[in-house]
Amino acid sequence: AIAATVPIWKSENCTQCNICSFVCPHAAIRPFLAKPDEVTDAPEGYTMLKAKGPGLGEYQYRMQVAPFDCTGCQLCVSACPD
Repeated sequence: AIAATVPIWKSENCTQCNICSFVCPHAAIRPFLAKPDEVTDAPEGYTMLKAKGPGLGEYQYRMQVAPFDCTGCQLCVSACPD
């Protein structure tokens, strides 16, 4: 990894706008949708939110930061409206 600091997704502030993922020049921030049965074996502390949007009622949402792909540019932090 080359980043001295890697941003942490704050689920309690997230509105699922995906702007952070859009502005990341290295695709290190990735939004995920999953059905509850797909995350039953997720590690303890793996946070997911109820997905927002039409047709997403059964899905859960997570923003995942890939620390080995992140360069620490902080564009995501600057662009986040939340």
